[in-house]
Amino acid sequence: MKTTNIITFIFLLTSVHVTAQEKVPKPVSLKRLEVMKGKWAGSGWVQRGPGPKYSFNQTEHVYPKLSGQLLIVDGQGTDTETGEVTFQAFGVFKAKTDSTFQFSAYTNEGNYTLAEAAFEDDVLVWWFKLENGATIRYEIQLSKDTWIEDGYYIKSPEAKYPMFHMELKRQ
Repeated sequence: MKTTNIITFIFLLTSVHVTAQEKVPKPVSLKRLEVMKGKWAGSGWVQRGPGPKYSFNQTEHVYPKLSGQLLIVDGQGTDTETGEVTFQAFGVFKAKTDSTFQFSAYTNEGNYTLAEAAFEDDVLVWWFKLENGATIRYEIQLSKDTWIEDGYYIKSPEAKYPMFHMELKRQ
């Protein structure tokens, strides 16, 4: 009887282990984002509301983490005149499908957003909703050596306001 209990216990333990392994989802590819990997530098401008545009210099370091399951985007902006660090951000892309992504973004001011990202043709778009119902949307055109990103504040389909522009070159 003891042998039967031991065999039953081993069978149940093995079944639980196999079942748990079968439920682990297959990793989804970040392949479409590979062009972002590397070190980038350039300049741009940002405009908050109807105020003036502020120019900045920007660096981005993009690298994979956790055996390629995540893509890290580590950015820093500096004032074009003083060189003072004016912006720092840290983002994490995780694939949902081969062409849609989750993008978690954090800033040194303590801001955080969980954004959606997807390719629209060859443009990487990421966006999130604000509490007032407006959308912040960024459009990134990537090539082997160039990263051009534009950001928009969108109140409605008819009201799309440019608020950000950045052009980077691969270093």
